[in-house]
Amino acid sequence: MKGIVITVGNEILCGDIINKDLAIIASITKEYGIDIQKEITVKDDIDEIKNALKEAILYDIVFVSGGLGPTQDDVTREAVSSFLGKDLLFKEELLQTVKNKLKDWQIPDNPLHKKYGYIPEGCKPVENPTGLAPGILCKEEGKFILLLPGPPRELEPTLQNGLSLIGLQKISRGIVKIYRTFGTREVDLQKIVEEIEHSHNIEVGYYPSIYGVKLKIRYPDNEIKEKIEPLILQKIGPDLYSLNNEELPAVLGRILKSKNLTISVAESCTGGLVGDLITSVSGSSAYFMGGIIAYSNEVKVRLLDCNREDLEKFGAVSSEIAIQMAEGVRKNIKTDIGISTTGIAGPTGGTPQKPVGLVYMGYSDGKRQKVIKKIFKGKREEIKKQAALWVIDLARRMLT
Repeated sequence: MKGIVITVGNEILCGDIINKDLAIIASITKEYGIDIQKEITVKDDIDEIKNALKEAILYDIVFVSGGLGPTQDDVTREAVSSFLGKDLLFKEELLQTVKNKLKDWQIPDNPLHKKYGYIPEGCKPVENPTGLAPGILCKEEGKFILLLPGPPRELEPTLQNGLSLIGLQKISRGIVKIYRTFGTREVDLQKIVEEIEHSHNIEVGYYPSIYGVKLKIRYPDNEIKEKIEPLILQKIGPDLYSLNNEELPAVLGRILKSKNLTISVAESCTGGLVGDLITSVSGSSAYFMGGIIAYSNEVKVRLLDCNREDLEKFGAVSSEIAIQMAEGVRKNIKTDIGISTTGIAGPTGGTPQKPVGLVYMGYSDGKRQKVIKKIFKGKREEIKKQAALWVIDLARRMLT
């Protein structure tokens, strides 16, 4: 089946929000054998939605996301009804479903909610388990139009319900595995993998970001996967940190738990982000004992035992202080491992000798010490996130 997506929303065209709906729809429908061939984004305007539908109805299935809310600017129902030449009918049972949700979620009712009870004649409601606006499924001359709520957390389950209502089932397209790498650029990763890709019947996709590269491989069957996966691990080496699409903090946590080790963090430029990432993993209390955000030199001296003379001689952003911070937090919080970050997140504060993006990351376990130096590019929050992930990866590599 060939599909098309119409995304409705002034907020998308204005740049206020990113269109995540397209990625969700394309990813899920691919599992059902639907090939999304085009996407159109339009304003919350009846005529513009109808014009988009004139083009879209040439496809087997049309997905329309957004514009199903209760306010005046939500006009997708009206546009589709007008396009199909059908009346909007009020269904009391549809509104009652919404009212039951409002009661369960302790949300006050509002006269505007009545709009949720309208549906084009001949169309079917589609359950939205995580929101109020029901999806709507219409069929016109063998073609399907599936209206979906705009918020991603509502769109995904409603889409699944809509595909089920159509009668579609997932098709087998082999085995898909997502591997995560850190420290290898996309072009270098491709050089490593392309030899395997060309000699075996596999599909490879590369998804790079400043936080690492995801490698998506589709194997024809499990036998080929079992044969090739060890080769991939061998060729990429320690830069491949997950065979199961795990995030870096989860991988580090699993290693710490398996070795019965504890960790603490000393942060300057990352401002608590390292601790936040580590504790984003459920069960992290088993190995994460705490952290110290030492933004000022005085706090570095008083709480992390950093040497005042070294601070004056080398500066807070230095390898010497990064190691002292890691060692200090390890000793003072009494953990097996201490890690640290100190740097210049920008956009101000840089010098020719120490530019914006310069970060030192330290590791100490009482027997070994290591520091890495990086100059990251990007906005302040991107530099902080990169530094936080790099120091987590440093701990992972030291432990493996």
